[in-house]
Amino acid sequence: MRTTQRWMVLLVLVALSVFSACTGNGLDDGDAADVVLEVVGLQTTPITGQVDVGQCAVEGNPCLSADQCNPVAGNFCDIDISGDGCQVTNWSLQLRNVPVSELAATSPFNDIVVREIDAQYRDSQTGTLLWERIIPITCTIQPGQVGTCAFSPVSFDDLNVDNTTLNIVAVARGATVAGDQLSTAFGAQLNIEACLTPIP
Repeated sequence: MRTTQRWMVLLVLVALSVFSACTGNGLDDGDAADVVLEVVGLQTTPITGQVDVGQCAVEGNPCLSADQCNPVAGNFCDIDISGDGCQVTNWSLQLRNVPVSELAATSPFNDIVVREIDAQYRDSQTGTLLWERIIPITCTIQPGQVGTCAFSPVSFDDLNVDNTTLNIVAVARGATVAGDQLSTAFGAQLNIEACLTPIP
């Protein structure tokens, strides 16, 4: 009797191990996507300062620097510091739609539509999270193809620091036409040149 019980326990353990192997080793359970989204490359452009003509604070003459204004008390070259002096150029993210099998290389059902980028902006020195934003984006990538997705690396509403470098940790999110959710992570440095501070 005791031997029979041991065999029963052994059979149960074997059955459980087989079940775990079938569900945990990446076998197709019907829910996995037929394609994978991966990053190929990222072209970045620093935020640069735009040279705008200002006015001398005292006499109102046009100027580009303080030495063009009369050296009197309270006089300086007053330039708009609202952010209009900053030029933000779109970045280009290259993404590849990778089919997991030959049967998956079918369009349009396995086309990937990228909808957004979830971006965290961190201080490059301390790693402190400064803010997090969802950046809307729309680009479609067919199976086996590489697509270029353009997006603005920062909003003017968030552009309140200059002459600094921020680390961006981001995830591009999308879905196939068939409805499978996909994502891929990437990172970059955002260089912000002096463009908010008035010229002294």
